[in-house]
This record gives sequence, structure tokens and C-alpha cells, in this order.
Amino acid sequence: MLSVQRALLGMITPSIRAITIGADKHTFTIRAIFDRTPTEADDELLKDITSEVCADFPEFTDFKEEAVFCRTSFNELQEQFFLEAWVFVRREV
Repeated sequence: MLSVQRALLGMITPSIRAITIGADKHTFTIRAIFDRTPTEADDELLKDITSEVCADFPEFTDFKEEAVFCRTSFNELQEQFFLEAWVFVRREV
């Protein structure tokens, strides 16, 4: 998890609500939840983050990035999109 948080330094944009990660034996997944429709630039941002992480974990043979749009409450967001751990959650009032 520290590897992912280090990769996120300087990469969080105002439209990112939360980022969750998960992994199985061979696949690492990072999912960013946006407060608007994700753009190609958002997809590239996730690829850059994943590139940083994959250097630390050569045991993973597959990396997946998912950029999703969600404006529901955080509780609903958590039920719908949570993987295994939150690495970033924006404060929402």
C-alpha cells in the first residue's frame, strides 16, 4: 500500500473522489472514482501511477486501471466500487 501512496504523490487531481486497490495472485487493479466522466488524460494518469507501482511488484503479471464516474454518496460508492483497500479518499462535506 505504501508503494501506491508514494506513486500517488503529486498525481491527485481535484476531480478524483477516491482510489481503491485490489490484487489476486497475478493481477493488480487500481480503480479511481471521479466526480465527472473520466478523460483520456485521466486514463494516462492511472497508467503513470500503475507504472510506478509495477516496478515495486514484479510478481504481478497483469495490471488493470479503471477510471469510473460516480456522484452518489460515499456509502453507495463504497458498496459499488471498493476493491480491497482505500489508498485515497477525498473529504466531502
